Amino acid sequence: MLLDLVKEKNDDYFVVTSNVDGQFQKAGFDKDKIFEAHGSIHHFQCSDKNCKNEIWEADKDSIEIDMDKFEAQTIPLCKNCGDIARPNILMFGDWDWNGDRSDKQEDRFYKWFNQLKTDGKKLAIIEIGAGTAIPTIRNYSEMFAKKSKKFKLIRINPRDFYVSPYIGFSVVCGGLDGLKKVLDKKG
Repeated sequence: MLLDLVKEKNDDYFVVTSNVDGQFQKAGFDKDKIFEAHGSIHHFQCSDKNCKNEIWEADKDSIEIDMDKFEAQTIPLCKNCGDIARPNILMFGDWDWNGDRSDKQEDRFYKWFNQLKTDGKKLAIIEIGAGTAIPTIRNYSEMFAKKSKKFKLIRINPRDFYVSPYIGFSVVCGGLDGLKKVLDKKG
């Protein structure tokens, strides 16, 4: 539904997500219009801080899993030094995360956002299910909604729904139902 909405709006969009699962890419969103703030499970980096600090795409078959025991049968290795590779995702208290890939995505986002602001365009920020425990997306949503009176935040959340009426409004329900309600009223 979101993809159909952005296509209807001339593909002038950007996805900012804290999810690391790559679902926006799988759904067909342009990978160059996605900012994965916490990285991606579909990319690796070396666990050795002294290695080349490189990020590479994870081969979808790089980890064999014994589904009966739910155990990894193989461990991904760094393509440069042979040490253990780790997912390129930001974990709690993770000072070894290589954020270069996400930083480039963030730079593309800011370039898009600043152009939108310069052009005086309207912006609907649709935030779905972002809670308060890890407020990354909530913080982004509120910060950008405050940048212009032409920007409005639509917060869809069954529990953590409050948003200042100066910057937007809440849709108090789950993601799918909330998105349906928003799309029904977009006319």
